[in-house]
Amino acid sequence: SGISQMELEKYNEARKSFNQIIDNNYILYLEQAEWYLAFCYLMTDETDKAREQFAMIENRKGYYHKQARKILRRIR
Repeated sequence: SGISQMELEKYNEARKSFNQIIDNNYILYLEQAEWYLAFCYLMTDETDKAREQFAMIENRKGYYHKQARKILRRIR
């Protein structure tokens, strides 16, 4: 539902969905939730939080780490 909320530009609602996945440690969707949460921060002009989120993703060396590194270079 978080991605659907993002498509509707309801970023605060989307964040709630992604945070629920993260808080409950739903392993199957955890990386994706963290990734999309970072974009929610960007879309709501919370650049510092977005940087933190993308840095965490990069440091974990998971699926999105290379993309997170590229984004961090652009928003620093």
